[in-house]
Amino acid sequence: MAGAQEATGTADAGGSAVLDDSILTHPNTDQLRGCNIYILDGAAQGDDRIISAFTPASDRVTVVPNWSATTDTSTVYVILKRPWRINTFIDGINHAIRVGRENGVVIPKVNYELIGQDILFGIGNMSRWSSGATSAPDGWTMDGNSSVARREENPKLYLPYQARLTSDGSNLGYLQKSITNFSAFRDQVIDVRGFIRTNTASRVTISINDGVTSTSSTVISAAADLNEWRDTEETDGPAIADHTVASNPTELTIALNISAGSAVQADFAGVRAILKSRAMHEFDIPQGAENTRFKFIHAIELGRKGRDDFIPSEVLQNRHRVSPAFRIVDREQTRRLWIERSSGGTVGPTYSSIRYQRNPDPVPADVPIRILGSESLPILSSDDTTVSANATFLATYAAWYAATTTPLGISDTEGLAGKIAMWERRWQEILRDMDVRPKAGSIRVWDF
Repeated sequence: MAGAQEATGTADAGGSAVLDDSILTHPNTDQLRGCNIYILDGAAQGDDRIISAFTPASDRVTVVPNWSATTDTSTVYVILKRPWRINTFIDGINHAIRVGRENGVVIPKVNYELIGQDILFGIGNMSRWSSGATSAPDGWTMDGNSSVARREENPKLYLPYQARLTSDGSNLGYLQKSITNFSAFRDQVIDVRGFIRTNTASRVTISINDGVTSTSSTVISAAADLNEWRDTEETDGPAIADHTVASNPTELTIALNISAGSAVQADFAGVRAILKSRAMHEFDIPQGAENTRFKFIHAIELGRKGRDDFIPSEVLQNRHRVSPAFRIVDREQTRRLWIERSSGGTVGPTYSSIRYQRNPDPVPADVPIRILGSESLPILSSDDTTVSANATFLATYAAWYAATTTPLGISDTEGLAGKIAMWERRWQEILRDMDVRPKAGSIRVWDF
């Protein structure tokens, strides 16, 4: 949009400090000298260099300093005219996001992590892997001998991932979650459920340990090639039934175990510890990565137990002159989601506020909870960060920003001076249109 691009393509060949591409048909020696070349993808991705020489006969650019990795036929590049640099446009996009945040722009956010009465607060869904797909999923720790991989072959559509744990061939392997506020569950009764499959019989279990008593599930039978799930939710009942936490617990740890011996693979998904002996109203709000958490919550939907797809049985929304269906409470500077249900039926705007006064009934055990809301734009953390925002707004702002930060003579040469005001009007118009205001009854979750 700024007229900065000179050429883009995929290399025919590469090297430690060169890149060849037949589309570079510029006829003059060193015609591209001084231009900026940026590697978009493939070998040396992210490198930003100045072209020091151009050889027309071989369609070759030479750069200084050398690439961080040897370029090859996987290398996708863009060449920008002098004095444009890719960082100028990256900075422009970052500024656009900050302008959007300052103007209250929010984007839709939906979360399926929470499960009714689950004291793991949904982390057993293996939804978030902020340390990467070969590290333990968020909230879990792994023993030092095993390895883990994120996979996408789940038994339920609302379960995005599974964790595949592979033991090392001699030692015990496990993924475990230690609940910090374990004392809050003393004398309480807990079931542990989950979807499990393994390639080796009699080696895989789920366990719960309160420091006084430890209870383990029966060993899981093998499923050939890991192609069948052991469904402990519906077919076989809970993996662990009616574990009563001790009166003086010293911990509360849920573990997914592979016993010591030959190497074994085991997949875990939808693991949850269901509190049976008292009602839960408070849930940890799913946070996600920094700057991508909920800013507003509009509605909460309660799903149906045992459904492969998510079909809400109740829609909880805050309505005028009706006691709140959900609210945010603060416990020791940690914000929690407090959910109250109706006494029956779908809660909507057309029903009588008297008939549908909400009672503080707990969310039913084991049902998936879908939270509908919005979040602020995330700040860029790397060149390949994905941002869910209006692409034209980001592009026009980046073009405006880049043009206004170049010397005016260059802008005049490129015919950009007259476009600066046009770009600014365009991104301001889009910014106004994109300002999604919270729906009626929405609750503000986080102040940035």
